[in-house]
Amino acid sequence: MGNEAADRFLTCIMRRTEKDKIMRVGSVFLVVAIVPMSVIGFLLLFMIMLDVGDIVIDGNDFAGIILFLGILEAFVVFRMVESYYKHQLRDIEWTLSLTEYAKSYGHETARLEEISEEMVNNKAEVFSKAFGALFLLILVINSLQAFFLSINSITTGVVETASSIISFSVTILLCIGGSYLFVCIRKHDRLQCEYTTVWSELMKYDLEVEPMETGIKHRRLWPHLILIVVTLTIYAFIFAVWSIHTMNLHIARQQTYEDGLLKKIKDKEGATGVEFTPRHYDNGLKGLIERLFF
Repeated sequence: MGNEAADRFLTCIMRRTEKDKIMRVGSVFLVVAIVPMSVIGFLLLFMIMLDVGDIVIDGNDFAGIILFLGILEAFVVFRMVESYYKHQLRDIEWTLSLTEYAKSYGHETARLEEISEEMVNNKAEVFSKAFGALFLLILVINSLQAFFLSINSITTGVVETASSIISFSVTILLCIGGSYLFVCIRKHDRLQCEYTTVWSELMKYDLEVEPMETGIKHRRLWPHLILIVVTLTIYAFIFAVWSIHTMNLHIARQQTYEDGLLKKIKDKEGATGVEFTPRHYDNGLKGLIERLFF
């Protein structure tokens, strides 16, 4: 576009799908809850069709279900944290390019740099690697337990005890992952809105643009933690899904804002050959299905 910083910002937006991976809450629920239950239902139906006699789900079957669900939940927790980390990486480039653009017009950008520094100071990379390692560990442990269970080399009581411990540990991970995302995405959203407020003020004589508005309501963490304890960790899954939804909301709001911002910069720099069409969501049933699953 004739301005290197503007080109950098354009590249950041055009390549955003490499970093922004929206986790659809409907798909998460499908993977963690509906799929395992469907598998169990099909197995029972298959046994009925084969007329295998009385069908009883014993301790081994119950332990196997817990082991399977534990792997799925651990994967969801890992994907939650990893998705936030990747989005943070993109926002580093996002803020750096806009800061560079403001500098190209001779503005003092010390405050922008301070906000950018604060946005990335939350150990997202460390958490992403840690939850990835924990997922692999749970995958190996649960798979080994399932293998030994299938060949009856360990007693049902041992498997039930071990699977219960693993299940409780995974639920704790779900609580930690959900809490981390809950806190970080709200802080990240607040800081990004503050960044765009400062940026738009600096650029008000060069580029008329409004700051990004948050779509995330301020909520405290402790009521959710109390619900997790009161419901004996059952609420942990709902809490995690809600945290995922909040992250998706932030990403969607940001993408809408940056589409409009890009158009302003494009017009300012006279980039007539650049065409960028923002995505519009259908508010009907089709749009709802897209937002849930695709």
